[in-house]
Amino acid sequence: MNMNTNIKELTVKLEKVVLEKTGYDISNVPVFYGSRNLCYVISNSIKPVAIRISKSDNGSREAIASELLFMDYLKQFIHTICQAIPFCGSLVNTVIVDNESFDIVVFRKGNGYPCLNCTTPGFLKASGSLLGKIHSASIQAGKERFHFKRKKLV
Repeated sequence: MNMNTNIKELTVKLEKVVLEKTGYDISNVPVFYGSRNLCYVISNSIKPVAIRISKSDNGSREAIASELLFMDYLKQFIHTICQAIPFCGSLVNTVIVDNESFDIVVFRKGNGYPCLNCTTPGFLKASGSLLGKIHSASIQAGKERFHFKRKKLV
């Protein structure tokens, strides 16, 4: 069996687990690959969501929890920031598939639309402005002694 077959089989198993745990069918949803995550964005439901699946590493659950706490703190400054939605009694759920551990988080999808041309001056200015707001809120968080753990990725 080649590597691509293994990945396809694992993906199908993960899709079934996500459906069981969250009620969302991600089998026909486009997936976005990151360096550490798979992200499925479900836009055509009454409550649009993004489902993020990460391979569990040592301490990754704690890092994800810190990230969610920080995002929760930022919502007082930026009301459109995505928030995690609890399922199965938790914001972060760890599942085992083929002896591999994965962390699953469901987020309320942020408002917006896909960027067709992300290099226009208007887009760059708008995204820079938003990043500036997040940075400003982060500075305010530090002044108020709100701390979250950062995980060194490299």
